[in-house]
Amino acid sequence: MDFDSVKSKLNSDKIRLPHQAVEIAFEVFYLSSISKELSNDQSRKLIGMLCNSLVRWEKEDILTNQIEYAIRLARSDGDLIYEEMHKLYSLCDEVHALQKLGLFSQTEDISEFDEAIRNRLRNQKKLGQMVVDDKAEEWNRHLWWYQFYK
Repeated sequence: MDFDSVKSKLNSDKIRLPHQAVEIAFEVFYLSSISKELSNDQSRKLIGMLCNSLVRWEKEDILTNQIEYAIRLARSDGDLIYEEMHKLYSLCDEVHALQKLGLFSQTEDISEFDEAIRNRLRNQKKLGQMVVDDKAEEWNRHLWWYQFYK
């Protein structure tokens, strides 16, 4: 993943599903915030292109989509299996990334998201810790869902 490949994806008109837009947005976040491979001008350019592309793709609500998905998964009946808990952590990372890129949700209250995630992590401590041990990276280990069991 580099500036030109992400720029090319942002110029695509083939994005139809929310998860496709989230994947590209996460690449923008990674390049602009984590990898430090881009200049400030390149980061600003990609973020601006992302915002324009989200409008063109009619995916301006991807943050709301990811928040709602995380809440549904966190509140689902019964225990989550490992893959579901891993997905929950991925959704939390995506919500963080989208917020850092300046996106916001007009319909979802982030406190509802926080409460649902906290309740699930509290109820499945062992599995949650397993996912943290497997999934935490240098860039995300400071986020509260990775710090929950400390």
